[in-house]
Amino acid sequence: MLLLYEWRQTRCIFIADKQIEVVIDDQMTIFFVNKDLETKQEQKKDLRDKVKYPPVNGKYKVYIVDEVHMLTDSAYNALLKTLEEPPSHAIFILCTTEVHKLPKTILSRCMRFDFRLVSCDDLEKLLVKIFNDKNISYEQEALHLIASRGEGSVRDTLSLADLCASFCNKNITYN
Repeated sequence: MLLLYEWRQTRCIFIADKQIEVVIDDQMTIFFVNKDLETKQEQKKDLRDKVKYPPVNGKYKVYIVDEVHMLTDSAYNALLKTLEEPPSHAIFILCTTEVHKLPKTILSRCMRFDFRLVSCDDLEKLLVKIFNDKNISYEQEALHLIASRGEGSVRDTLSLADLCASFCNKNITYN
């Protein structure tokens, strides 16, 4: 419930085989590509072929490849071919927690952004906004506990908040 909160302005247009395509405000199409999608030869070729064509909706196609450090050698080679001469409409976001496992040929073609954990105060502010929008009552101490247990992760914090909201009938208390 809460994890999809920020996506309410989007419309999902395709879901199949671990690939999710989302259009945001007709500006860009985002493809979430799981590492498993890159293991079969025909799927790698399909991804390379799709990248060539401009988006139907919006200006950009954004490909988010999660756990990119888990790709096979052949998948890295396929990705490298695309990264060497990417079309102007294609943006790749490669996500990993283990940068040291990525080949230097891939890293040399990327801008690197290291993300930090979110502060407990910022997580609490996010929870206040979401709970107020969803008409969920709460105690401030409970919000602090949920945010601190999230340990800087928005996803973990929202998952905990979602569990609490479901379990507590939309009335979250410290107890």
